[in-house]
Amino acid sequence: MHNRTIMATLFALGLVVWAGLLLFMNQKPPDLANQVLFLIMWGMAVSFTMVPISYAAAARATAYSHRRRDLNVAIRRGLLIGVVAVLLMALRFLRLLTPTTALTLILLTVALEVLLSLRER
Repeated sequence: MHNRTIMATLFALGLVVWAGLLLFMNQKPPDLANQVLFLIMWGMAVSFTMVPISYAAAARATAYSHRRRDLNVAIRRGLLIGVVAVLLMALRFLRLLTPTTALTLILLTVALEVLLSLRER
């Protein structure tokens, strides 16, 4: 399967999950089980949306050769952003999210991605 097909499929899945998330938020009350389900859907939607965006941004910034490794890096970055989004939203649900906490988590994520990128070289 070509990288463009994979990216288009992930983007379409992201749109479907975003639509499902919108319907879910308007149909279900915010109890604990629904909040957990919301976090799962939120992480999937953010990840599925960010993988193609990450791939496209890196393709414009560098001379991508459309190798499998490039796709794996985009998937890793999308999943990492999705995990951070879930953590931030979970902290928000628990009313523990502060700007300092959010900035610290984002900077740790960026540092982790830089370390992983350096390890691959």
